Amino acid sequence: MPEVKNHFAFKKPLLYGFLAFLLVLIITQTITNQRFKIQNQNEQNKVNERALELEEDLQRILGQSSTATQTLAFIVENYGIPDNFDSIAHLLINSNKKIDALELVNKEGVITHVYPLESNEVLGLNIFKDSIAKDGAITTLERKDYFTTGPIYLNQGGSGFVGRRPLFNEGGFNGFVAAVIRLSTIISAVEIDSLETPPFYYQLAKVNPNKTEEVFYSSKDISKGEAINVPLTTSQGEWKLYVISNQPTSYSTIIIFSILGFLLSLVCGILVWFLVRQPFRLNQLVLQKTKLLNESNNKLKTLIEQASDGIFLTSPTGVISDVNISGAKMLGYTISELIGLSLKDIYDAEELKHNPIKFKELKAGNTILHERIMIRKDNSSFYGEINAKMTPNGDLLGILRDITERKELELIAADNLRKFSKAFNSGFVGMVIKDDNKRFLDANSYFLDLIGYTLEEVKGKTISELGLLDLEEALKKNPAISAFGSSERVGKIELEFKTKKGEILHLITSMEHYEYQNKKYSLSTYINQTDRKKADLEIRQSEIKYRELTERISDAFIAIDRHWNYTYINARAAKILNIDPKILIGKNVWEEYPDFAKTEAYSFFHDAMKNQTYIKFEQYHKQFDAWIENKLYPSPEGITIYFRDVTKKKKVDQENQKLIAVIENSPGFIGLASLKGESIYLNDAGKNLVDFPIEKSIADTSIFDFFPKEYHSIISNEYLTGIKENGVWSGEVPLQNFSTKKIVPAEFSSFLIRDKITKNPIGIGCIAFDLTERKKVQKEIYDLQTKMDAAIRIGKIGYWDWNLKTEIIEWSDRMYEIYDVEPGTIIDVSLTKKLVHPDDWQNHNALIQLKSTTKDNGSFYYRIIHKNKSVKYVLVQMEVIEDTVGLPIRYRGTTVDITEQKEAENEIIDLKSKMDAAIRIGKIGYWSWHLDSNLVEWSNEMYEIYGVSDKASITLEKVIEFIHPDDSNVLAEFLNRKPEDDHTIPAVYKICLKDNTVKHILSFSENVYNNEGKPIQLHGTAIDITKNILAEEALRETKEKFAKAFETNLMGMIMLDDQKRVIEANKTVFSILGTAREALIGKTVFDSGVISIEENERLKLWEQFLENGKVINQELAIQLRNGQAKSLLISIESLHFNNKESYLVNLIDDTKRKEAEKALKSQYIELKKTNSELDSFVYSASHELRAPLASVLGLIQLTLMEEREPQLALHLNMMEKSIERLDDFIKDIIEYSRNKHVDVKLETINFTNLLENSLESLWYLENTNKVNIEININDKVGFVSDSKRISIVLNNFISNAIKYHDLEKKAPSIWIGINTTKKEAIITIKDNGLGIEEKEIDKIFNMFYRVSSRIMGSGIGLFIVKEVLTKLNGTMVVKSKLGEGSMFTIKIPNESGRK
Repeated sequence: MPEVKNHFAFKKPLLYGFLAFLLVLIITQTITNQRFKIQNQNEQNKVNERALELEEDLQRILGQSSTATQTLAFIVENYGIPDNFDSIAHLLINSNKKIDALELVNKEGVITHVYPLESNEVLGLNIFKDSIAKDGAITTLERKDYFTTGPIYLNQGGSGFVGRRPLFNEGGFNGFVAAVIRLSTIISAVEIDSLETPPFYYQLAKVNPNKTEEVFYSSKDISKGEAINVPLTTSQGEWKLYVISNQPTSYSTIIIFSILGFLLSLVCGILVWFLVRQPFRLNQLVLQKTKLLNESNNKLKTLIEQASDGIFLTSPTGVISDVNISGAKMLGYTISELIGLSLKDIYDAEELKHNPIKFKELKAGNTILHERIMIRKDNSSFYGEINAKMTPNGDLLGILRDITERKELELIAADNLRKFSKAFNSGFVGMVIKDDNKRFLDANSYFLDLIGYTLEEVKGKTISELGLLDLEEALKKNPAISAFGSSERVGKIELEFKTKKGEILHLITSMEHYEYQNKKYSLSTYINQTDRKKADLEIRQSEIKYRELTERISDAFIAIDRHWNYTYINARAAKILNIDPKILIGKNVWEEYPDFAKTEAYSFFHDAMKNQTYIKFEQYHKQFDAWIENKLYPSPEGITIYFRDVTKKKKVDQENQKLIAVIENSPGFIGLASLKGESIYLNDAGKNLVDFPIEKSIADTSIFDFFPKEYHSIISNEYLTGIKENGVWSGEVPLQNFSTKKIVPAEFSSFLIRDKITKNPIGIGCIAFDLTERKKVQKEIYDLQTKMDAAIRIGKIGYWDWNLKTEIIEWSDRMYEIYDVEPGTIIDVSLTKKLVHPDDWQNHNALIQLKSTTKDNGSFYYRIIHKNKSVKYVLVQMEVIEDTVGLPIRYRGTTVDITEQKEAENEIIDLKSKMDAAIRIGKIGYWSWHLDSNLVEWSNEMYEIYGVSDKASITLEKVIEFIHPDDSNVLAEFLNRKPEDDHTIPAVYKICLKDNTVKHILSFSENVYNNEGKPIQLHGTAIDITKNILAEEALRETKEKFAKAFETNLMGMIMLDDQKRVIEANKTVFSILGTAREALIGKTVFDSGVISIEENERLKLWEQFLENGKVINQELAIQLRNGQAKSLLISIESLHFNNKESYLVNLIDDTKRKEAEKALKSQYIELKKTNSELDSFVYSASHELRAPLASVLGLIQLTLMEEREPQLALHLNMMEKSIERLDDFIKDIIEYSRNKHVDVKLETINFTNLLENSLESLWYLENTNKVNIEININDKVGFVSDSKRISIVLNNFISNAIKYHDLEKKAPSIWIGINTTKKEAIITIKDNGLGIEEKEIDKIFNMFYRVSSRIMGSGIGLFIVKEVLTKLNGTMVVKSKLGEGSMFTIKIPNESGRK
């Protein structure tokens, strides 16, 4: 960075700082001074505005007193004191609302009339004798004109002003007319002290003739020098109003702004000074930071290059743009080789298919940590852990770590965990994990099944606490059990557990200790030896019996232990061997008989012991010249030998050897038995036939063992008996397989074997041959025949054979039934054509010809026609028989009636169509969720229900997003269902669409389970029931509202059944009828006797209901049980519950209303009479009043024309205006009275003439000629209404528009528009005058209300307009803005149809 040159400005920073301070200070203090002046001027303007407002209000109030007294004086002087003084005074006070009372005083000074009298009880007071009122009355009399006295203390209380106007007649002074205005009224009217903390203080003073000021109101002692005074001049005196602001002038803002300006100046100066001296320091600081930054970059680069992890930088699409040395070395590339490769080149391709790169999550700013199989340059692979994130400039930064070693350890650990889990869940060994306190933590199912407890019951408990083992008793029996309390490994120990059911278990247990996360645990194994223990006990118990038994058996018996020592020799063995058993017991057999060890017996004995298998062998002993048969029975404890002398038998066997050889080679079953049925011999073929056990001796069986038990009685009763009687027996018998117990059919022949010498029977011989194969063939033939017969019978299959040479078709019986043809009928081609449906005949022939040509044996179907014209479908299967040269000579095949199947197919197609329509119309969605792949399938209706337009593959995550938070566990509830649970119960849950619309879903679903009972798939339907839910809620709300309405106390409500019996009634019914619930429920109202009514009235009521379907507020007079008469309003409506008609009856007690109505009728007659008299008076008074007024106006105008004195002209003008105002007021009263009491008179209206008449009648209004009036009339459609009333409306609106015009505007104007239609007339009157404030618009139609006191008027005109429009059913809309003007839009119905 180049050095900053030593500019002049940098040499004097203090000077530039001071100049900056001075400049900012001058600017801020100048602004402060201007704000001070503006604030003072604003305060002064507020006081001036308030003073002017008060001046206007006080002028208006005082003017009302003068106007009212002058008007009342005129009436009294010309017409005398009116009889209805109160009515006239009421009208005058309403027109001059600030007047508190009007009084009439006779010439003696006595007050004779006061209105209102309330709070003004001064009747009979003589003002000439009253010290307070005397001076004002005399002054008024002397002046002979209106004069205001005050403030004075009023005799009726309080203080105020009294304006009096003297009355004169031909006889001279005749009294006073007085108007009283209380001081409180003035103060309230001008809003002097309406607030607790008023913004201004006031002082009101009257200027006396001697120019002194008499203060009669002051809100605070104020300095008149500081206050603004406003002179208030009237013809009767001068007043002064002083106004001063109550809001203290706050200079805090000015002071603060000034101080802030000074501080800002100081800060600016210091800042300039600081900045001017900073360039060199900044330059040095930048150089230092640059050096540090370069050093930091070098360190960071070194750190990246030397990092053991691979660091990669890629583009947003995964193309590698940079990599460190470790990353390149890890993948077997150079840095230059890696740059430009894609991440897909170094990722495993198969893994990428299932786990693609998550670019979307990375772009969202998420950090992704995941494991992948990485591919090196030489195609070898390793496990890598990748931590990836997107950098601010959009590149991807990834850190790769080789975790192959850790991953292999994890896989080994996982494999070990699987092995341990498999071992732990063994079904043969109980396993238990305990903590260091010997308390159960876990146990496998095998152990829990043994002891009869659940895992929850044993967790946290010891063996003793569970009662499995009494440790003290166990230690007494086996002290080795104490080893379980140590921390050493415990080998095999036997112990006894008591199960939950109290059963005793004999267990062998061992225990291994281990540590995990610095905690000690133990793993115990338990092997159930209960059955073995029981077996050992039984063996010991049977050993004694065994010894006793061996002594009794005929065979010789010797027992030898595992060391070949004699342990037992029975008496028979001692006799055969000629030895003393006591001498040999305990001695070794091979030592005592060394020669015996040299024989083959030695190997037999050792083989038996070694293999623990039974061995039988015969051995010749030369010393005894005898053959001995030995049977060896080995066991772990030794060997048991049974032996006997079989010398005789051996010789017989030798004699029969040849015969036996023949028999043995015979393929048939050949056997010998004793006369009692004991088996003697069976050849090998026979043994093979019955699968005779090799280890079993034939001599140990009887002839019965070769047959099933159910055949034994036949053996005894027929077989053996027949042989003994006849010498022979033959027949088919069921031999029994010894191993499988299956029956072997055999052709059996038996015969007696007789002694050659004595001829006596000595045995039974038998020969048998296996019939299994022959039986099988026979059965197959029989089964085939049976199946064919059953198929033809059940399947209604017909068989046919068509001889092409004779053209005769042979039919089976079923064919005649299928084709509805008389059995025995000869069938040929011509008949067949008649039977086949005409539409199918050509196709039938074509198919037969095709199959004959192609040798196709496939089936086809066609339609046939029965005698009753019904159509049937038949399915035909055929084959072609050819001659030696390959030409067809016969067709044969089967025919099946498939009408039901075809109709079913059609029904299924129809049903499917209907189902599809039902799903489409009912908007029933189908969904399926495969748990193994998390794949979700939706039908089109599901997309529509969920408001998803994109029918791309829907995922489980997207489905979960739709589910409303209140029902987030709905999928878990589906999964937790067990196979035996009821899956038909539907679920109702809410979903939230993307536009935040909430829907209610009804879903039927079921789980699909695998062989282990785990759910692998969920599927079901979904229906949008939002409308139903909302309807139910609305229905519930309606029911609640009905229940509340039913219990209302405003009317009685009764529910009647179809027999008009009372089902239910609310409390109001019992109150109206004066009865209890029990007297009414279950009965008709009339049968209950609660009320009585005339029969014709009751019948009339129900006839009206039947005619109109309802009764509404029908009056009904009843009499209660106590004799009280009541008038009710009855309403009846029909209801329907459970397909039965019911009735809802409403009762309103109208008794008091009827009584009041009766009284009102009487009052109405009197009132009507009074109104008639009042109308007569109004018309008479208006005539008597307006005639003199017209004369006076004429006199005033003549005087004005002749008189030149300005003061008198001023007074005459005032009188003229007052008289005109009074005349307007009288006209308004007459119009109001006429509108109220005169009926509407319909006639066709000409709006042009009506407007011209209105404008001519308003010529006298001031400045009428200065206002431009534009008229637009479109009355081509005839309009009928009351012309006089519409004239009143036009007169009032136009006169107001003229009165309230704004002459300061260049072109004061009034626009009048009239448009008539068949429906109505629309009148629009618009001006650009003074306008009306928005808050005043709602008040302008009130009686005696005026927008401004400066405009002459009675305030009754617009009130009359509103009444007129109400009479004509018209409407009116007002739009106005202060200073811009007003617009009135009037709509009056066209009554042309009524004229």
